[in-house]
Amino acid sequence: CSTKVEKNIMNQWYFKITDYKDRLINNLDKIDYPKSTINAQRSWLENLHDWCVSRQRKWGCPIPVEGETDTLDTFVDSSFYFIRYCDPYNENELCSKDKYRQVDVYVGGSEHACMHLIYARFINMFLYDIGVVSEEEPFKKVIHQGMILNSGEKMSKSKGNVIDPIDLID
Repeated sequence: CSTKVEKNIMNQWYFKITDYKDRLINNLDKIDYPKSTINAQRSWLENLHDWCVSRQRKWGCPIPVEGETDTLDTFVDSSFYFIRYCDPYNENELCSKDKYRQVDVYVGGSEHACMHLIYARFINMFLYDIGVVSEEEPFKKVIHQGMILNSGEKMSKSKGNVIDPIDLID
């Protein structure tokens, strides 16, 4: 559109993920992830920078600081929800130690190989360091489900290449 783009200098909130870089890389030799995911994570972690978690939008999870109007990056929520499932009615802590369980098998798309899975590993490591969880890594094993393709491209409503299965019936 013809709206003028203006550059603004603004304060942002960050998680200091760079402090975990070496552990995140070293643990890649110990986890049961697809080789392609391990390679992608290793490559991404070599150009690592701290994680900017601020988002300037009206909706989303609020940053718990008085007067703050930014919201948290949605990857923050998806980085620990699996821990909360272990103890969903606990109103005093994320998860009690006696109910915490490491995820046996995490099934997700290969498109989450880097950001989501690395952030989940980072959050879990931090929670491990402060004694909230008992395992350094969140997932024992990761597998990726397949993609449905149309003419070699990922099928997607946004790409307009979705085929309704009912149309395939003679």
